[in-house]
Amino acid sequence: MDVDSESKIERMEHAVDRRQILTMLLAGDDVTWHTLDTVRARIAVDAFGDHGWTADPGASSDPRSLDVVDLFRAMELLDPREPAFAWNQAGLLCDLGRYAEGADEFLQAASKLEAGISEGWIAADEAEWIEAARAYAAQAFLLAGQLVTAAVIWTQLTDDDYREDVRDKIEDAIGDAATAPESFDWLAHPRWQEEPL
Repeated sequence: MDVDSESKIERMEHAVDRRQILTMLLAGDDVTWHTLDTVRARIAVDAFGDHGWTADPGASSDPRSLDVVDLFRAMELLDPREPAFAWNQAGLLCDLGRYAEGADEFLQAASKLEAGISEGWIAADEAEWIEAARAYAAQAFLLAGQLVTAAVIWTQLTDDDYREDVRDKIEDAIGDAATAPESFDWLAHPRWQEEPL
């Protein structure tokens, strides 16, 4: 990489909006997902506060939330095998109340995890993330009012805890719409959520 290319990448990493990224892309400059993630993180922290990984539902009216989703999608296109981009985008979409889109991204993350495990570049012990992604997708579809889709996903779950939680939520939604959850509730069964950091 020549000095001029390095300086362009450095400038992009210090960019604070999509306009500069678009200028770089349209100029034919090489843009990596790492660079996009640096910009995404800055915008997310500025828009959502704290660490930028979660957002209040009210943040959906902030145009910067669209920028963050746009950058996640672009990152996914630059590295289509990586499940983390779909997973993180799914969580953000659910935080913003865009549940059907979030559910689709959780299913994408599950598919990418399965592919990575079968190809050997993701360790087999990461399979529990697949169940978590599917359980989260079912819950997000419930919040989007898509009960049949949630029930079909439930039939594909193998983890007993997730099956019980999702079934209870589906039955609540069938029995009385007023008792159905109104916000996203992260189901806390996977080992990686229960262990202290």
